[in-house]
Order: sequence, then C-alpha cells, then structure tokens
Amino acid sequence: MPVQTKTASNVPRDPTSGQPISPGTQAAAGSTTTDATVLTSDINVITAANGTKGVRIPANAKGRRFSIINTVSGQNLKVYPPTGGTLNYGIADANITVGGQTSCIIDMQTDLIGYSIPATPS
Repeated sequence: MPVQTKTASNVPRDPTSGQPISPGTQAAAGSTTTDATVLTSDINVITAANGTKGVRIPANAKGRRFSIINTVSGQNLKVYPPTGGTLNYGIADANITVGGQTSCIIDMQTDLIGYSIPATPS
C-alpha cells in the first residue's frame, strides 16, 4: 500500500475561513480553571501534565471542535470548560480528566456547554 503524503486537499481546515489548521503545542499549567493554560488551537498537543495541571477551552468557542492530546506518560491532564461553562453535563467550571498518553475531542455546542468524545476520557 502506498504511503499517503499530506496534500492541500487532506490538511485539516478551519470551517469558517478555509485556512489550514496547524497543531499547537502548549504546556499545561495551573491547578484551577482560573490559571489553566487557555487553548490556542483546534488541535492541541499538551506537555507538562502532572496530575494537577490543566488546560481550558477558550471563550466564544461555540461550534468549535478541540482535539486535546496529553503527551505525558502516566500523568493525568485536567481539561476545563470556558469560564462559567460545563463539560458533559458537569458542574460549572469543573474539569474532566484525560489520562497519560491519551486524547479526547471536545465539541462545543454553545459558548458554555461542551461534550467530550469519549464521554469519560482517560
């Protein structure tokens, strides 16, 4: 089977602008929703998870899908909704956990309500 190479037609694109989406690498930080690292890309490669650090979905994210990849083996990553928001019908500002070297997808249905795939990551 031939090796597939990336071409302009199979690069992920922003649904609004049509521009290519590039993965962003960010370090997890903080231990609460107020000091967690705010995601800056739709595809997020996260380093520095240690069981207490986390990332947060940015404000005004209605309709966006975020891929979150925890690169740290054996260490959980906390993922927070936008400030005042919920994930998976949870409590406002409560985090979900992504296990070490696993990933999840967050679909934001509104600016404040999101759902993860899988429903309970880790």
